[in-house]
Amino acid sequence: MNKRMSVAVAMAATLLVGCGAVADPISGEATPTTQVTTAPTVAPSSEPTTAEPPATEEPAATEEPSAEPAKDTAVIGKTLTYKSGLAVRVVSVKVFNAGSYAFGLVAGHKAVKVTWTITNGTSANVDLSGAEARLTYGADGIQAENVYTDGVGGQYPFEGSLQPGKRKTATTAFSVPKSGLAKISIEVEPEFMSETAFFTGKAN
Repeated sequence: MNKRMSVAVAMAATLLVGCGAVADPISGEATPTTQVTTAPTVAPSSEPTTAEPPATEEPAATEEPSAEPAKDTAVIGKTLTYKSGLAVRVVSVKVFNAGSYAFGLVAGHKAVKVTWTITNGTSANVDLSGAEARLTYGADGIQAENVYTDGVGGQYPFEGSLQPGKRKTATTAFSVPKSGLAKISIEVEPEFMSETAFFTGKAN
C-alpha cells in the first residue's frame, strides 16, 4: 500500500469512529452502533391527602322533665303527678249554699264547690298565679259558669308561688243544673299554659 492510500484509510477510519461506527475485528467492516439513552423514571407524585378526623358522635340529648301528668285522668279524690314532680288533686266536689249575694249562679242551678290542691314535688318554686280549675257536666261536657261568693276563690284562686315540698289548697265554685250533678269533670291546669289533668265523678 502506498503512502497516499494509507492516509485515505486512516481518514476513513477516523470518520467512522466519529460517527459511532466500530470496526468488526474479523471482517474489518465498520458496524454502526446505536447509543440508547434511557430517561430516568420518575414515580408519579400524589397530592398529599389530609386525613379527616374520625366522626365523633354527639352526646344524646337529655330530656327535660315533661310538664304533663304520667296519667291525665283520675277519679275525684285521687292525685295525679306530673313527670316534673308537681302533683294535683281534686279533694271533693260538693253542693253548697252560696248565699243570696252570690254572683254567677244561674237560676234553678245548684252551687257546686270544688276543693283542690297543688303539691310542689319539684326542686324549684312554682308560680301558681295562673292555676285554674274548670268544670264541665253532663254527657255533652257543658262548661259551667264560675260562681263568686264569700268563702270561695275566683277563677284563679291561688296567689304567689309554691315552694318545693309545700302544698296549697283552694276552692272554686260553679253553677251546675241538678241534672248534671251525677256526671262531673274537673279540668285542672296547675300552671299557665301547662298540660291539664282531669278528674271525673259526681257532686255530693
